[in-house]
Amino acid sequence: MRCVILASGPVENYEGIHIDEGDTVIAVDGGIRHAKMLGVVPGIVIGDMDSADPGLLSQLKGLGCRVFTYPREKDEVDTELALDYAISLRPEEIILYGATGGRIDHMLAGMQLLVKPTASGIRTYIKDHNHSITLAAPQLPAVIEGRGRLFSLLPLTTSVTGITTRGARWELTGAEFVMGKPYGISNLSLSDLVTVSITGGMLLVIEVYSEEAG
Repeated sequence: MRCVILASGPVENYEGIHIDEGDTVIAVDGGIRHAKMLGVVPGIVIGDMDSADPGLLSQLKGLGCRVFTYPREKDEVDTELALDYAISLRPEEIILYGATGGRIDHMLAGMQLLVKPTASGIRTYIKDHNHSITLAAPQLPAVIEGRGRLFSLLPLTTSVTGITTRGARWELTGAEFVMGKPYGISNLSLSDLVTVSITGGMLLVIEVYSEEAG
């Protein structure tokens, strides 16, 4: 089972959002507008509802959508609440849309929120029309599918150790990345499947959709 989370940030290309019949769809607050544009009814709406259209929210309730409303003043951002709910379902994969546009602080917070599901062993992605972002962890290597894919590796923790890549133009074996030295930028996949494994820390794996990479 896969969870698709529709956060409330901007979405530039709805054609890039793929929702299958068996997916569990969770809308985050104002993310219900994305569900409307996609023609899907989320199973869950979660958040403080400060950006959710009341009329649309009422329609979704009438269609059987479960709504979990939280106070505005809380210790978690709405997307974290949605991720916590998704993790409780124990899906094989979580994909998060609407988390990269708009405010840069929200985008950086979204990247940090990848830590929790990844630590739980659930492969999780933030996706938009230009990027696919995931984490490699010691217990959960990252994969990039397809030849000619442009990708970058950046440490999310102070140090990331034992970085090993297979199937890339510039391969690594047991390398260490540290904050302040971003030399993992702009690598390229040379095989149908690139694997990125590490032994310590957390590593951002960012695939960039680019004509130059193709």
